[in-house]
Amino acid sequence: MAQSSPQGKKKGKRFAPLPTLAAAEGQLPWRLAFSAKLGRHAVADRDLPAGTLILTEKPLVAIPRSKAAGSVCHACFAELPDSLKKKGKEGFNPCLPRYCAACKASGGGAGPAAAQSRARALCGLAAAFVEHELLHLLVLLDVRRSGAAEAPVGVPLAPPQPDGAPPLLRCTAADADALPPPWHHKPEPWRKAVTAALRPLHRALAALEAAAALPGYRAASLAQLQSDAAMLICNLQGVGAEHAGQDSGVGLFPAAASLNHSCRANCHSVTMGQTMHVRTVVDVVAGQQLTLCHAPQYEPRPVRQAALLQARVAERGLACACERCIEPLATSTDRFLEGVWCLACTVDVLVAVPPGTPEAAAAAARYEEQLAAWDAEDAAAARKSRKGGKKAAAEEQQQQGQEAAPEAANGSAAAEEEADGKEGQQEGLEGEQAEAEPAYLCVPAFLPADPPLPARLPARLPTCLPAANGPGDVMLQADKLWQQGAMLYQVKMAQLMPQAEEFLRQLQQGVEGRLHPYHSRIIDSLSPLISLALRRGDALAVFNYSALLWEAQHAVQARYSLSQLQYLNAIIDTSAAKAAHAQSAVVKRQFEKKLKAAQTTAAEIRRVLLGKS
Repeated sequence: MAQSSPQGKKKGKRFAPLPTLAAAEGQLPWRLAFSAKLGRHAVADRDLPAGTLILTEKPLVAIPRSKAAGSVCHACFAELPDSLKKKGKEGFNPCLPRYCAACKASGGGAGPAAAQSRARALCGLAAAFVEHELLHLLVLLDVRRSGAAEAPVGVPLAPPQPDGAPPLLRCTAADADALPPPWHHKPEPWRKAVTAALRPLHRALAALEAAAALPGYRAASLAQLQSDAAMLICNLQGVGAEHAGQDSGVGLFPAAASLNHSCRANCHSVTMGQTMHVRTVVDVVAGQQLTLCHAPQYEPRPVRQAALLQARVAERGLACACERCIEPLATSTDRFLEGVWCLACTVDVLVAVPPGTPEAAAAAARYEEQLAAWDAEDAAAARKSRKGGKKAAAEEQQQQGQEAAPEAANGSAAAEEEADGKEGQQEGLEGEQAEAEPAYLCVPAFLPADPPLPARLPARLPTCLPAANGPGDVMLQADKLWQQGAMLYQVKMAQLMPQAEEFLRQLQQGVEGRLHPYHSRIIDSLSPLISLALRRGDALAVFNYSALLWEAQHAVQARYSLSQLQYLNAIIDTSAAKAAHAQSAVVKRQFEKKLKAAQTTAAEIRRVLLGKS
């Protein structure tokens, strides 16, 4: 592909087809489509049941993360033996390749001679870019674009599988060049910082070309490096060793990048070693868009939006407009993630909405209507009070006239004054009773965030917004508990764990019951609470916390995830132990039922996400 400046890219080239996907056409259960609204996106060619494997792909380029660069193999990302691990400054450099025995024999996938030649050539660049993973990826992508260790363009790495599974793809630099480069959509401070880092890299690459250290290598222009940097930061995926608990590197998968983001995705990706597997997590009908989720699924909308705007997905600088993010908050399960119980109705939550929005204006209007209704109720009560007081005074005056002889007009005036006094006492008494009675205001999802209430306040505040205990105060308290508990938990010091657990337990209990059980902070607290309960051997607490976490996650987002397998296994182990040692037949049957349900669900998650029975 001809090198060009980001400014000079033609609009028609923005959504060019990926050569490797074009070569694999007919072998995949989906195709690429284009529209002004969605841009490049993947569409199912046929009905795809949950668990269908739709893509397997090797990364175009991949490197370990800086912290793991000296301890894992740069080809398979498996942990290296102690004798091969590198420490110090050199050990944290992802650009210096090192391999385990098996991968070294094959040259890390590029042949022994090619691997050694490339290592020697890149050693000169390594010292200048120890802390910048993005710059190392740019170097490897530029080397691959020049043809070093490049696979044939547009040819799948493996033939179609006999069971109908898609072929194993390994995209080329031509596929990466077909991805949209969102350089001009990035914030100006980011572009300035990246350009400042790219200038010395560009000079070093030019010197590498001039020295002919890599046969056939031609250094990219600065404009090409800028485009590559913006493209990479939007499309990187985590990679790691098979069976590893977390990603130890990052890689570029151009074919997987064709799937758009959705906070309610219908596909899920799992990386095993350097191979990404993408499967459907729900039934997908023919013609439906295939999507992946790149945001935390159990965080409120504002948190997800902020994460996407700062991450790779927001390549055009736009907020997410997926189905989950645009549905009305009042009817979406998203409201539970940020909601505080309404103490008036106790059946729904109060959720702050940004000021200046139509929702905020509607909330203020509804609140004014509620104030008007309160004023009308107060006026009616006052009229009723005055009417009742005068009637009582007249009856008392008539009774006194029957018992005693009529007196002068002074006596009549005194009776009227006494009646007026009793009327005033009655009004005062009813007024005190009215202030003591709670006033209820149920506004499930429409309280403005700033200001929290309209300027004109009622004479009596609703009980769901007591002074110093409103939704904002509860959220501040929840955030404080989470910060304290999470900080102590991450220290991993045994003497601090009881205090960390106490903070997290207060949070899990909903800040004295004010948070909804599906609130994001409660969901956050449950995972460390499960770990702490496992450490001290409290099987019942593990079971209870795991059950609460499963219920909350499944209620908010009916999608499977690999993290759910961890606490489902805890439920399985606890249920099996409780059933085996139960002294009551009823208790035994209850735990056996829970055990069977957890085993069935765990097996379904493995089938859908991992393709394992």
